[in-house]
Amino acid sequence: MTIYNRLNSYDLHREEYQPAMNVIHNILYNNSFPIKPQKNSSLTPKQHQTSPTPKHRWATFTYVGKETTYITNVVRHTDLRIAYRTNNTLHNHLIHENQNADKFSSSGVYKLTCPECKKAYVGQTG
Repeated sequence: MTIYNRLNSYDLHREEYQPAMNVIHNILYNNSFPIKPQKNSSLTPKQHQTSPTPKHRWATFTYVGKETTYITNVVRHTDLRIAYRTNNTLHNHLIHENQNADKFSSSGVYKLTCPECKKAYVGQTG
């Protein structure tokens, strides 16, 4: 069952595993699902192993051409992995740039507060 596989995908200690299994059984019982005994031995909590698997670090670059390829080749034999991205996205094509982005040129209500006496002035622009 998928819910058991998901439980076993987490790296839980034995003392954390049984309460999580009880929660799953309660959810199944309360929703009228059959609680099936575990037949597969892989459905047991993972033993903490200290395997010497290297942890990779990732860096993201916007692909610009041969310069990006050169950087990738320089770091190829390290634990740094490269992921590429592009600026040519659908979001960038659909978004309209606001020509009036200056906050001082737009109309509205504003409040100016004196930093010394803490008195405030409220104004309106049109």
